[in-house]
Amino acid sequence: MRVVTTTDMTAQDIVWDLDPLLPEPGDSGVNALLDRADALTEELARARDRVAGFDVDELVQFMQTLAELHDAVGRAGSFAGLHFSADTTDPARGALMQRVEERSTAIATRLLFFELEWAEVPDERVEALLADDRIAFAAHNLRAARRYRPHLLSEPEEVVLAEKTVTGASAWQRLFEEQVSTITVELDGQTVPLEAGLSHLHSPDRAVRAVAAQAVTEGLQPGLRTRAYVLNTLLADKSVDDRLRHYDSWIASRNLSNEASDESVQALVEAVVGRNTIPQRWYALKAKLLGLDRLADYDRLASVADTESEIGWDEASELVLDAYSTRTRRFRASWPTPCNCSSTAVGSTRRRGRVNVPARSARTPSRRTTRTCCSTGRRNGATCSRSPTNSATASTRTSHAGKACSTRARRSPSRKPRRCSVRPSRSGGC
Repeated sequence: MRVVTTTDMTAQDIVWDLDPLLPEPGDSGVNALLDRADALTEELARARDRVAGFDVDELVQFMQTLAELHDAVGRAGSFAGLHFSADTTDPARGALMQRVEERSTAIATRLLFFELEWAEVPDERVEALLADDRIAFAAHNLRAARRYRPHLLSEPEEVVLAEKTVTGASAWQRLFEEQVSTITVELDGQTVPLEAGLSHLHSPDRAVRAVAAQAVTEGLQPGLRTRAYVLNTLLADKSVDDRLRHYDSWIASRNLSNEASDESVQALVEAVVGRNTIPQRWYALKAKLLGLDRLADYDRLASVADTESEIGWDEASELVLDAYSTRTRRFRASWPTPCNCSSTAVGSTRRRGRVNVPARSARTPSRRTTRTCCSTGRRNGATCSRSPTNSATASTRTSHAGKACSTRARRSPSRKPRRCSVRPSRSGGC
């Protein structure tokens, strides 16, 4: 038996360690977190019809309890989602995730009153409350929540939309996830997961890239109509939501969530479109570096190096941790502190010598669903909002099973998650 050490571990050797998310292992730990969240919800629900009269002490107590609730629901959701992502064909894992989502939504609907009542508090009173240093840990989120005042509906309407999410958009997203997780590619006489096929598009060998591109195209064909239908349904669902909430454009809700004005985003779009010669120049240069007259579609992600370098676990983890710690030191002073959620998942998994990357197999999904929330401006595992990371697109590449991490950067596009705040109805339920 081969002994794996920290110096020779590869992507295939890394497995999920989700135990730090739960107070006790397995379903009982998930149930304990949700039971705790139910108790906290019962406590918070007593504030109904009293938010407008909150003094600072009452507001601080409410937000601290809300943060504790978010942490409990977020941990349960993170465990269920990540546990399911390791094997989307396991009915028990799917049932657990569904149960967590249903209970999370039930909790969210009971707390809708706070967002609606907080939106009705006069601006002068809000600023007076938030001027107190004791509420500074939640001041940003409390101010940010009020941006949605023009787009809030009545409480009965908000409850309907929240409840229908479980069997609406969320259900369609899960169907897409299960569809994508079964996509395989035929390469070199072997059936491999989609991500393994996509990783070959980085090969320095053009013949390997061409074969991989054709194989990926053929692998994506089965189920294409179903996946397209899911996408169109989700787009239609969003258009209905935007219409009911009176958003002026399809991107307005995202801009509001990002705390960016429509004008600034449009200026960015125009600047990028107006400089589309930059990627054209890059592709022309890359063609020269590769010794080609013209790039084919499968050449776009090709390595310009003649060989591929590999690094082990220690060096890879050091590079990643150093990058994040440098960013933390540089921007810590300017980051807002949305709420005082907490998580030990990252530190615990690091101490155990594990990382939250599952070993890839034919049943391992190429689209992972995690949940992301606030902590102290960073996303570290104590979560609330659902954030699907879709690696089923052609722009996502990962190392294939059994191969160490490559020195080339791997891009993984994802929808930007909403911050866990006082807005449970639009954060996936928490």
